[in-house]
Formats: sequence, C-alpha cells, structure tokens
Amino acid sequence: MSFSSIVGHKEVIEALKRAIQSERIGQAYLFSGPEGIGKRLVALSFAKALNCEEGGGDFCGSCRSCRKIEEGNHPDVLSIAPQGRFIRIDQTRDLQGFLRLRPVEARWKVAIIDGAERMNTYAANSLLKTLEEPSSRRVIILVAGRGGVIPPTLVSRCQKVRFSPLKEGEVLTWLKEHLGIPEEEARLKARFCKGSIKRALEIDGKGLRDGQKEMVERLKRVLEGDRGSLFEWAEAFSNVKDSDGYMDLVKHLLRDVIVYKATEREDLLFHRDLVGDIKGLAALVSLGDLVSLWERAESLHRDLYNNINRQLGFEWMLLGG
Repeated sequence: MSFSSIVGHKEVIEALKRAIQSERIGQAYLFSGPEGIGKRLVALSFAKALNCEEGGGDFCGSCRSCRKIEEGNHPDVLSIAPQGRFIRIDQTRDLQGFLRLRPVEARWKVAIIDGAERMNTYAANSLLKTLEEPSSRRVIILVAGRGGVIPPTLVSRCQKVRFSPLKEGEVLTWLKEHLGIPEEEARLKARFCKGSIKRALEIDGKGLRDGQKEMVERLKRVLEGDRGSLFEWAEAFSNVKDSDGYMDLVKHLLRDVIVYKATEREDLLFHRDLVGDIKGLAALVSLGDLVSLWERAESLHRDLYNNINRQLGFEWMLLGG
C-alpha cells in the first residue's frame, strides 16, 4: 500500500508528498470537495506518510505505525466525525486535549475532522482557539463536503486543498479491476456516479436501466402533448428518494435527444443502447424547444438544494413558461 494505490487526485498527492519530503508541513489543512471521492482516505494516508517508519514522503502500509493508523488505534492520530447532525463542542475539547500532548510514539500528532462543515458554532470557536495556539509537530486536517459553511476565520488559518470528482475512466477501471464488475454495468455506474466511488457502489445497475426505460416512455408521452402523463410524472418525481440522481438521468437523456436532433450522430450519444428511442423523441419536437426544456431541467436541478416544492418544480420544467 502507498499513495499510488489511491484512485485519482494525483496533483494533490504529489503536493502532499513534496511537503513531507521538504519538511514544510502546514499546521492545518482544509480538504474540500464533493462527497465520496476519497478526501478522508487521502487524509488518513497523509497521516500514515507523516509517520511511516520507512519515510521518504510516502507510506508503506505495513510498518507498525501504518498498521495502527489503519486500525484506528494509533495514540498520536485522532479522527472525529459528526455525532448526529453536528460535530459538538465536547468533541473539539477532547481534540484540544489530544493536541496539547506531545507525540507518544510518532513524529507528528494528526487530528482529522471529518464532516468539518457540520461543526456547530461553539465547536468551531473552540477549534479556532486551538489553531491560534503555536505548536510544532501537530497537523489538523479538516475534511469538508457540501451542505454547510465553515467560518472564514477557520478557513483563513488552513492550507486549502481542493479535491475534484474522479474521472469517469478512473472509476470505471477501479470498479472492474478491484470489484470485478462486468464492463457494461461498470460503465453505467461510472457514468452516473458524479466522480464518486461511494456513489458508484450505491447505484443499482438494473434499477438504473429500468428507470431509463420508464423515463423514455414518460418523456415520449409528454412531448406528444399528454397533459395527464405530465402531472402524473411530476407527482412520481415528488416521491423519488434520490432526486439529485434522478435529475442527472433526465438531463443526460435530454442531452442525447438534443445532440441527435442537432447532429444525427449516434456515436456522440451517452445512451447508445437507447438510440432508437432517442431518434423517436428527437422527431417529436423542435431543437429550440428541447434546449429550453434542458435549461429548465438544469434550473430545477440547482433549485433542489433550496428545498423547493419538487412536484411544482417538475411541472414547471415540463410545462415551461
């Protein structure tokens, strides 16, 4: 095991390795980016590399220090995560006590705060006091996703490390080589997981294919002018558990219909297995109307994060105006 075993994030990893090799380690880091793309894995790997008995800016995964960090029982590496909805002040106070002590058996004390965007105000203020205290041989890593705000006073005291979603090809290769998932199913998962291994593992391949077929039929009836089907679809959408993933499917389908309408090229389609359906949908409406529908779908997708009425939003998307 080493940094090379991690999928993606090569530039981030190289920067961390150079910091270790040059002994220019920051007091605090903010690892930010979408959920499920490996931020916490990189944070743990960084902790291993800082304290690996082999040295050299990487980690071996097999020495005593690496094994203890992997098993979660290293006395100089502490990881905390939200208890319920938030990271609470008593957790950050425990972290303060941990960081005030000198390393027991490692070169660096490392504290990882997973879900840092979910610190409550008191916990954030407590952590800020810790960051303001000068100290050597300690590293604090804040791991943050979407859905919350970290106070600017904390952010300003961290070295910011931005993580991007994994590339589709990286996810595809990992799913096939590590899990033995067949090519077609792996490709489907990689295409719709938004660069997240975690999300890819949660995707039900068969359910996704069935959902695509149902979506094609619903869109066909709506484009043919069936108002009853339109309101029925909007009601069904209001009960969808993963509305974010569902809107991704809607936009991918509309994208294919638009591309075929504009170019008549099958090789440019995502859903090449649905090419017959896509041709039929493209014949039902003008290119301008399709583009307008896609733009409304994109707008609705963004507005989902604002807790809008999903049924009314979907009706607006399909009706327009």
